Amino acid sequence: MAAPMMTIIKKFTYRGAPEEWSNSYHLNDHPADRAGWVTDVGNMAFREQPLYTADCVVDRALVYNDASNPATFVFDAATEGFDFAGALDGSTGHIFAGDQAATVGWETGILGGSGKMIWLRKYFHNGTEHDTVPDELSAVYAAALAAFGASLLGDALPSGFFYADKNGRRPDGPVHVDPWATTRTLKRRGKRPH
Repeated sequence: MAAPMMTIIKKFTYRGAPEEWSNSYHLNDHPADRAGWVTDVGNMAFREQPLYTADCVVDRALVYNDASNPATFVFDAATEGFDFAGALDGSTGHIFAGDQAATVGWETGILGGSGKMIWLRKYFHNGTEHDTVPDELSAVYAAALAAFGASLLGDALPSGFFYADKNGRRPDGPVHVDPWATTRTLKRRGKRPH
């Protein structure tokens, strides 16, 4: 049995077309019922809100009592009341190109087969980079990512459960924010002009 999981799907416009991107979060246990899941997903969407601009909106979520099985529930964000637009102030730097992303990670305290530390990572689109140093995250954005990382490491969801790895183990930390933007392939990347 795999750990419980929620996937929060956001939407924004990229190259003139609608685009989606998502983050999935495993938990160390799952809420008892649908209402508990709605509350936890809404809380996680609220925590993500400072990590992207108002051009990006939470669209829907899928939740799994056991991530190795089909979704337990699918929630429409507008219907459930967590269709939050991003709260990141785009004037804090240059807004990322659509396929640029920032990375925040948590050390798990577990070594992989090669002897290297295993990290949990999340990627966020629609952030901001420094005004004069290309690809460097803006100071405001890096601080927002660090606060988000600390929140997931130490603060329980309303159900009392925590962010975890795919086996339900909580990461030990520390939290690391990569100071440079990277790229992530989007699901329905717009076509480049010929």
